[in-house]
Amino acid sequence: MKNKLSVKEHKNLLIRRYITVTLVVTVMVTFIFGRGRISFTQIWINFIYSAVFAAANFLYFIYINKWIGWKRNPKKTLFISLAGVAPLNFLVFYCLNFLFSFFLFDQKLEDSLQITNYYTYVFVVMFSLAISLFILMLVFFKMISDEKLKNQKLKTETEKSRFNSLKSQLNPHFLFNNLNVLSALIHENPDKAEKFTLQLADIYRYLLQTEKQDLVPLEQEMDFAKKYLNLLKLRFENQVHYSLPEEYPLNKKIPPLSLQLLLENIIKHNRFSEKFPLTFELEITEDYLNVKNLLRKRKATASSTQKGLHNLIKRYELLTKRRLIIQEDAETFSVKIPLL
Repeated sequence: MKNKLSVKEHKNLLIRRYITVTLVVTVMVTFIFGRGRISFTQIWINFIYSAVFAAANFLYFIYINKWIGWKRNPKKTLFISLAGVAPLNFLVFYCLNFLFSFFLFDQKLEDSLQITNYYTYVFVVMFSLAISLFILMLVFFKMISDEKLKNQKLKTETEKSRFNSLKSQLNPHFLFNNLNVLSALIHENPDKAEKFTLQLADIYRYLLQTEKQDLVPLEQEMDFAKKYLNLLKLRFENQVHYSLPEEYPLNKKIPPLSLQLLLENIIKHNRFSEKFPLTFELEITEDYLNVKNLLRKRKATASSTQKGLHNLIKRYELLTKRRLIIQEDAETFSVKIPLL
């Protein structure tokens, strides 16, 4: 269940926060400047000041967040936010003073434009800066809390995925098939049986090595995929045809066992024989690793296919904003994995 607010809920939350800040600042300013003489007119004026200040600062912070972004560049956002708060509030206070002096208290234009009490301006700027720092501190705490929650979700999903992958590989059906192949090879071709045993051991070793990792280098995952495919080739021989990319970009990563999941799905959910071999390919296209196969579906496999893909989709949602691209037509099925 996603913990995301709709546009309407987000607007309502901002409005509630704006009203709360306005009322709190009104009360604080009234008691600070009231000096024991609190009148309805003074409270009303303080409310207008507070409402305008709160609106100006809210809009300013929203604009800075959209322009730079707390998540994209928190240090730059913090610096520009704080650098602009003082002149913004000075300007707002000056404009409000002019409007009240000229229109409400009927002062002359030249008198209304003059700054008569610099102490008040300094206090207002420092007061608004303190409130802004408090708001920014809350933003940082929320970011840290959200990041911790995201990391916890990622850890949970990754552990679930690893458990499912281990369970899938270690299930009796998988082991039984491979031991049968190994038993036959020992009598027919001892050299091939030894090679098969080493490939099988490498697969289990990789499962243990990547148990605690969220991402692995693309080269490492591709090496594992080659060993897994060699095992399939030894088992199915001419029933399986595939092609791999000759080169792939360096310094790219993907979730461990993601290729194994997709390759296993291809084998599990398609019909093939020596006469009609299973054909698939792995290729690098536009910063994606594309796993594509000719479609020859077995019956009643759609639900289990979707479970495996859903698991991989959830892992990517927690790792990045980039998404898997799943495409299917009458002849082919492909899954494009983002390279991170």
